[in-house]
Amino acid sequence: MRFDVKVIDSTNSVLVVSYNAESEKHARAQADSQGFAVLSVNPIKSSLRLGTIFSANLFSLQLFTEELLALIKAGLNIVEALSTLVEKETKIENKKILQDILQCIHEGSSVSEAFAKFPSIFPALYVATIKTSEQTGDVI
Repeated sequence: MRFDVKVIDSTNSVLVVSYNAESEKHARAQADSQGFAVLSVNPIKSSLRLGTIFSANLFSLQLFTEELLALIKAGLNIVEALSTLVEKETKIENKKILQDILQCIHEGSSVSEAFAKFPSIFPALYVATIKTSEQTGDVI
């Protein structure tokens, strides 16, 4: 089952993070293990019977990364590249994820912070790699 967990992070920002978990208790434990202070846990109701709409199986991280890198190497900045990926995305679920990431960036989050809000899509190592890239200015 999928849960939206409203949390406070180490910078005292309030975030909503989504987790796949067996129960509310397990979702809370996942947030706790990542150092978040949990404010609330709410199950996400899905009309799909065979899984949740934001399943990592629906979002190809490899394809996303390859396309994003190609757009950046072609000269687009990160916002332009993400906007292009939103426009070309045909899966509604994936389009929503990308739109949420863009919204986070427009609200002042770094790219790594925006990706970190989707731990079921972007593993911690991936987020750490992006964060390092932000700090060094290197794309790769």
